[in-house]
Amino acid sequence: MSKKQTTTANPYLDGLKAKAEAEKAIKKLKLEFGNMEQVGRKQIYLIDNPWSEPFYVWIVSAPSNLKFDAAIKGIMKQHGQYPLYVLFTRDVKSYPKTASATYWDKIKSVYRKGGNKFKGAIMGLDEFNSDIAEQMMEHNKIKLDYRRYVDITKGAGITIKQLLKEIGGLSSKKIKAISAMIELIK
Repeated sequence: MSKKQTTTANPYLDGLKAKAEAEKAIKKLKLEFGNMEQVGRKQIYLIDNPWSEPFYVWIVSAPSNLKFDAAIKGIMKQHGQYPLYVLFTRDVKSYPKTASATYWDKIKSVYRKGGNKFKGAIMGLDEFNSDIAEQMMEHNKIKLDYRRYVDITKGAGITIKQLLKEIGGLSSKKIKAISAMIELIK
């Protein structure tokens, strides 16, 4: 197991780490927003303060749930009266390289299918800051594009082909050709 990968072979220890990270997330949210209320068994919190309209934040470790987009739809159906943001507590750089692209695809899918009330995902505790908090209080959508992903991951786990695909407007034939040229230059 690599040093970057933070999971262990022990689900109990993984759960303890996830719980500690969730507690850190709650502290960060309380610092930015003040009062918040848990509204279900999942880590869903209603942020309702005098400075903005209410919204929800779902605290989750990573988009590793096989039915992550279905989980978002369920939350939106149950708690759809206010906008929803997702805060991932696990650092993107710690995702297994084999899973990074899959996780990214899941998140993109939720952005496409999430509707107007889904306002975005915060990709790790390190990404959550006062600028993101301000966007949330204004109910602005947190944009998702390849630049943000590369910035967050520092390029870990993303291939040249994936990056070219994210930029968009390129056929798969052109992506293969550009990728091959870049490999030659290396």
